[in-house]
Amino acid sequence: MKMAACIDSATVAAFVDGTLDAPERTRVVAHLATCADCTELVAETVRTADELPAESVGGGTPGHAGRTEKVRYMRRPGLAAFGAVAAIAASIAFFVLSRPAVDPLVAILGNQRPILARPTGGFRAGPVASPVRAGGDEGANLQVAAEVAKRVEKASRTNDAEDLRAAGVAQLVARDVPGAIASLQAAAARNAGSAGIQADLGAALMTRFLALGDPADADRAMDALDKALTLHTSMPEAWFNKALLLEHLHRRDEALSAWSTYLELSDDNGWREEAIGHRDALRRQ
Repeated sequence: MKMAACIDSATVAAFVDGTLDAPERTRVVAHLATCADCTELVAETVRTADELPAESVGGGTPGHAGRTEKVRYMRRPGLAAFGAVAAIAASIAFFVLSRPAVDPLVAILGNQRPILARPTGGFRAGPVASPVRAGGDEGANLQVAAEVAKRVEKASRTNDAEDLRAAGVAQLVARDVPGAIASLQAAAARNAGSAGIQADLGAALMTRFLALGDPADADRAMDALDKALTLHTSMPEAWFNKALLLEHLHRRDEALSAWSTYLELSDDNGWREEAIGHRDALRRQ
């Protein structure tokens, strides 16, 4: 049965872009479960929006505004004829479940940045805090420690790849680098086809390389990051870490190319500003 109030095009655009807050996203998903028209609209948009140039739908600019124009273009009579309900439901499920999740640790850490590498999960850019200064916020430290303990315990029970990854990321931002590497290697052993796991493993191995200088860790980190980018060619975190690693390996031209690729993909101003600083410093060398 269709609900009276369908989703407007701006909301659909924000849903597709992943910019809705959690309550609104929940409302949209609940509505889609009851409205075939909106379900088909969003499913078709998910399948085609990234393939449809913004200019072809009225000259929209890249980003949210251009995507809104695409949504308006897609909503036309006869859209329901495009596919079976099962296929539409599968498209919606794939979209919702594959959106990059914001790690709950982001809220705990705020603007604190404990390591130079960039894990997945929406962590914020900023100066890397020294271990001494990072110890100043005892409340945040206790929350991080509690989150690490919770995730490690869950991963030990389930032995699930994503639970191991979540534990590894928590250990990494808590600066337990050996524990992070162990968890993320275990996650990769269970799901070698996860770009996120490979990217986070690369970040952990790079962190150990930067601390201890073992070339073998640099090689392993690069291998994991390259695997991540083979699986997901436009993953910003993997490109950021690869560029950073190449820079520390004094492979200037490759690092410049990687920073340029990252800047083409990233829309996060904080991380972009840092990447521009790295790129410009390399250009001056």
